[in-house]
Amino acid sequence: TLRNPVEKPTQPRPLASRVETFIDDADAYVAAMPSDDSDASGVSFLAGQQLNNYGWVDESTTRFANIVLANPTHEVALYSANLMLDAFNRSERYDDMLRWARELQANAALMATHTELAELVANILPQAAR
Repeated sequence: TLRNPVEKPTQPRPLASRVETFIDDADAYVAAMPSDDSDASGVSFLAGQQLNNYGWVDESTTRFANIVLANPTHEVALYSANLMLDAFNRSERYDDMLRWARELQANAALMATHTELAELVANILPQAAR
């Protein structure tokens, strides 16, 4: 079983060997599938979630961004976008958070499919302007 750390760090912590194995296996699976494959998006999300849980912000947000861009109408695109924005916020990378909030808002398919994300992004941008 994969267990999450109690808190989500913002600096990389060592990955447990079982987590490394899971991520390696997930990467192999995703590499063998088309980028917009529904199952590949879900597996990539799970690997990104593990990296995020261990503070690997750059690696996890890159995965989350790829999911959102490749398959914006998939359910995991919503979760990926939320975790990406949260990771940038937790690590105080506000410029990245705002850049991605704008990018997400410009993605018509994503915004139309995930109205709760559209509301979140619509709230982030004016707050940042203050």
